[in-house]
Amino acid sequence: ALCDSSQIDVVLFVKIGVELASVRLHSLIGSLSKFRKYRSILSEIDADTCEWIKEIAEESPYLQEYHSFAEYERPSLAVTYEFLMRLNQLGFNLWNDPLVRSETEKAGALSALGETLVRLLRQQSEDLR
Repeated sequence: ALCDSSQIDVVLFVKIGVELASVRLHSLIGSLSKFRKYRSILSEIDADTCEWIKEIAEESPYLQEYHSFAEYERPSLAVTYEFLMRLNQLGFNLWNDPLVRSETEKAGALSALGETLVRLLRQQSEDLR
């Protein structure tokens, strides 16, 4: 079990989790866009979701702090994806609450993007071998 959801404010937890994951994904997409070899990957991900992530990330107080971390200190895409899956799991436990459902749907959209990025990066890595 992730945790006892009665002990935390699940809406706030998922909301902040979505914000943190948006900061991570926005930064990753920005990093990938600097390299020609990743442009084909970026062309395959949903532009509207990327714009939405950018808006969340740029409004986040965590963005500045995130950029102060060295690259090796930042969570990997796999860790970010796993975190989003855990947020989904937590939210689904309280799906009947409309506020929880709304935030969980956001986490679901981010995890879908994360899953796509993981798949495309893995596929590209295998193609280069």
